[in-house]
Amino acid sequence: MKSSEQLRRMVQLIPFLVANPGVSVDRTAEVFATTPARILSDLSVIQFVGLPGGYTDDLIDIDLDYVRTSGEIYISNAEVLATPMTLTQDQATSLSVALMGLAELGDEAAATALAKITAACGGAGEQISVELASGDAEVRRTLMTACEQRRQVRIQHLSSKGLNEVIVEPARLRTDAGQLYLDGWSQQRQAWRSFHVGRISEVELLNEPVIEREGLEEATQAWFSQAADHLEITVSPQGQWISEYYPTTEVNLAGDQHRVSLPISSPEWGAALLLRLGPAVLEVAQPRIAELAAAQAAQALTAYSAK
Repeated sequence: MKSSEQLRRMVQLIPFLVANPGVSVDRTAEVFATTPARILSDLSVIQFVGLPGGYTDDLIDIDLDYVRTSGEIYISNAEVLATPMTLTQDQATSLSVALMGLAELGDEAAATALAKITAACGGAGEQISVELASGDAEVRRTLMTACEQRRQVRIQHLSSKGLNEVIVEPARLRTDAGQLYLDGWSQQRQAWRSFHVGRISEVELLNEPVIEREGLEEATQAWFSQAADHLEITVSPQGQWISEYYPTTEVNLAGDQHRVSLPISSPEWGAALLLRLGPAVLEVAQPRIAELAAAQAAQALTAYSAK
């Protein structure tokens, strides 16, 4: 994969070569603060840039042999990049669905782009409706209003210990592994917390303003970076609730099975989670945590049979 640095250079290189026909490789390298060898490497990639068809007339034309022998660069057919991009019906529909999802989360830029795509493509996607699975639509709208107006909310949140009433100073709505979360300051805990929106059954918009606080980004990163260990498991439909209760780094779907990766505080905590999941666990990527869970289960059975 080409580095982002090379990609940025090539984006600037094409208009430079069009404006300076016959410019030398050495001069070009000097302008872009790189080496002649890198410029030749860039040109070997640029010759495959153009329109999606991939035919001769679709691609930028560079005679690399001439460049190597003469040291001069001539580029032609670069005007193909100025040709307006056209979308097929399937492409326009797919793009519209993605924008609908973002617009549903309150992204105004996505809503504007969606309106433009719909108008430009003759109403592509007008017959499609998108409804997000992350919580009740009214709950999402109220949370978005609270984030925009910087107002506190009182939420009813279902955690692993039951239904809790929490007053939260909302900071943002965030998606992670396909799930929607509310990041906010919990007044009860006096700390930043992340709430799965799908587990919020009720929300009340309060008149109290949000207090400006720092440390959200650090706290968000710490939820993962400070984890002592990591657990990767495959679960059946009966165990898919873990991706809603706990922060995850990845969730992959394979039919009815979910492969879930999540940070854990210790191997013992991971083993306890495996025991809680029971037969819903189909595979564990960390043998030592699986062995620890098996040992704890055997110890519990021994204690039970001794009674």
